[in-house]
Amino acid sequence: MLNHDEIRKHGERSSKEWIQYVKENSFTPEELAELFCNGLYWSGLLLDSENLFDVVETFIDCGMDPNQLVYDDWGKEESDTEESEDKFYLTSLIAVTRFEDGPACAASLKMLLERGGDPNVMHFIKKPGEDGIDYSDNVTDFYYWDVFSHGPDLDERDFYGLLLCFTYGGTYHSGTAPFEMLIEAPPSVFKDYERYWFEWNDHEALYVIEKETGKRVAKWVF
Repeated sequence: MLNHDEIRKHGERSSKEWIQYVKENSFTPEELAELFCNGLYWSGLLLDSENLFDVVETFIDCGMDPNQLVYDDWGKEESDTEESEDKFYLTSLIAVTRFEDGPACAASLKMLLERGGDPNVMHFIKKPGEDGIDYSDNVTDFYYWDVFSHGPDLDERDFYGLLLCFTYGGTYHSGTAPFEMLIEAPPSVFKDYERYWFEWNDHEALYVIEKETGKRVAKWVF
């Protein structure tokens, strides 16, 4: 696995230079995930809406596993121990939305899910506390907290992040689906996600609505 010093050496590349660099060199799926989740993530290149989709597609075409967990230890203190530390992992399914909001973000997340991404992959693992509660989260939980924290003023990455996870089989860690369908249709109808937006009703309930008609087609379960 690449170390952080090696990743930082490539931090000044533009998005198009990253695309060329990845195409011209050989990396393992694990190294590609490390470069994507740390190299591009921490250098801010996932903010490049003009080239984001092409960057993601290049990494996938070159063999990146969208479910590969990349341990996020950039903020790790020397005093932290393996036994006491909670585990937070990045995956491309999370990293791809952290800086960019808008059509490129949602389209890139959808591509990752269509190319094998699993919205039920665990990303945060915490040992149960004294109360026995397991606080671990999966990718769908991650987007749930985005919606919970930012509603009713959601942006595209929050709303479409959770909706696309649901579309491709995502459930909360508890096994509960994040939306309840209000029409006779499967979640796969949301693959055409741009047809839908949300309605926040009195700050109490979030509905997925059809943009053209305003019809409520699903309700957020939280």
